[in-house]
Amino acid sequence: MVNGVLTEAYNTLLELIEDEYIENKEYLNEPGEFPHHNFEQLKKNGLLTYFFPKNLGGGGGNWLEFKQWVVQLALICPSTALCFIQHCSGLNVLKEGADNEYIKSVIDDIVSHQKLVTIAFSELSTGANLLRSTNKVQVLDGGGYEIQNVKPYVTSAHAADYLILSAIHPSHGNIEKTAFFCVDMKDKNIQVTGCWDTLGMRSSDTYQINFNRCRLHSDSLINPSKDSVWIAANSIIPTSQIGLASLNFGIAKGFYDETVKRVKSRHLLYLNKSLAELATIQQRIAEMKVILDTLEAAIDRVCLLVDSEDYQIDRISDVLQLKIQSCQSIEMMESKCLATIGIQAYQRGHRVEQCLRDSKAGVLMGPTPDIIKEIVGKIVLQGGG
Repeated sequence: MVNGVLTEAYNTLLELIEDEYIENKEYLNEPGEFPHHNFEQLKKNGLLTYFFPKNLGGGGGNWLEFKQWVVQLALICPSTALCFIQHCSGLNVLKEGADNEYIKSVIDDIVSHQKLVTIAFSELSTGANLLRSTNKVQVLDGGGYEIQNVKPYVTSAHAADYLILSAIHPSHGNIEKTAFFCVDMKDKNIQVTGCWDTLGMRSSDTYQINFNRCRLHSDSLINPSKDSVWIAANSIIPTSQIGLASLNFGIAKGFYDETVKRVKSRHLLYLNKSLAELATIQQRIAEMKVILDTLEAAIDRVCLLVDSEDYQIDRISDVLQLKIQSCQSIEMMESKCLATIGIQAYQRGHRVEQCLRDSKAGVLMGPTPDIIKEIVGKIVLQGGG
């Protein structure tokens, strides 16, 4: 959607949703499986690379469009939305290495065949800190790299064709720096293990990946001339934070929609009036709408900032705050929704029960709001933000 006008690609997405080609996969399996059908529909319609620069073969979609797409996907299947966010994060990292012949060939393959990308940076020792990896790559004498590595939480682990890996690379003599590598998931030394059976986001295909002496192409290092902080600030952080905030907004809207529907349909016989006539309920609905509208305005503001020439690395705190605000908003929406709907909302399979599970998973997903508060606080006290 550009300036209120629906783009052809967005219209296609809406048609897929309205015709129920994009399905809710959250509770169809125990544990949930990757939403293959949903991504096949996105691939078939060429939508996986819409948020990629036109000069690289993509659709050139902007951040406001990205936000709107994630919201629409989250309203149907939050797991599909999460996998799509990780895919776009990986694409944006690859964009930074497009001058490299090997990376360009990977990009061409992704665009031509609508391949799926994911990103892996979580580690058991450092959590979700994408700039502080403890895993190292070994530079091979004959060229290329070898990685002996474990990434415990990788979204789209079985389904992804390519993976963006954060690992330590001895880039300047003995100085160890985190860098990003492009990994072809067809490598036989890559092992996906475990069973993802969790509270929410059940169909995100999140598993542990073991890299057992996995060989990487000699040009798989993405843009070695750029610092990893710069790459993260210009690709991963905006995509993940706008994406996750939009995902939370979609879940929050689910709470809101179900609450309004319940209030409009409930008649209280002992009071001989509808639930919608009670002043306390009217006030609660108004509070929920204010929370929802405020969060959307915050996301839109950051989308416009990142799309503008004013966005520099010193504005990264504006982007990071979205996770804090969206998590606080979703917790308030959850509380007001449950207080209005009551015990019915806890029934297995109820829309609110699903929103409740998925909202908890989103809040716990690293980096958590508490960690981001610490980062933002440091930036502010050091003169940034």
